[in-house]
Parts: sequence; C-alpha cells; structure tokens
Amino acid sequence: MAATMFAWLVLVTCVHAEEKAVVPRIDGEWWQVAGDPDLGTLTDPKQQPVDFAVWQAADGSWQLLSCTRHSSARSGSNVLS
Repeated sequence: MAATMFAWLVLVTCVHAEEKAVVPRIDGEWWQVAGDPDLGTLTDPKQQPVDFAVWQAADGSWQLLSCTRHSSARSGSNVLS
C-alpha cells in the first residue's frame, strides 16, 4: 500500500559517522500511517487516500497530510485530511 511506503519517513533515523554519509534506516516495525478515512457526510464508497506529504514541524514532531480523492465534497472530489 502506498501509505505504508511513506511510513519509513516517519520512522527513519539517521546513522552518522565522520567518514560516512548520512544514511536513513528503518527504526522498528512497519506500520500503516493512512487508510480510508471516515469523512462523515463527505465519505464516499469510491474514495481513495492519495498524495501524501510528510514533514517535521518546528517542535520536532512529524506531521502527515493526505488528500482523499473521489469524496462527496461539493467543491470537487478531493479533501485534505
């Protein structure tokens, strides 16, 4: 699943040595970071979570944003969640 592929961004730690480049590695088991969200009245059986963004906030926490396409939203079918 595409969402699982992005889990490494949240779980990555950097290994650093003076002679080596910084290399990301998985720290722990894989886990799903996004799925088919409950959008309340905007939920549609055809909806799909797509287009993920992951970034580190100023406080050091990791943030995840997902766009859900094919929802029941009036302004278009995409919703950020």
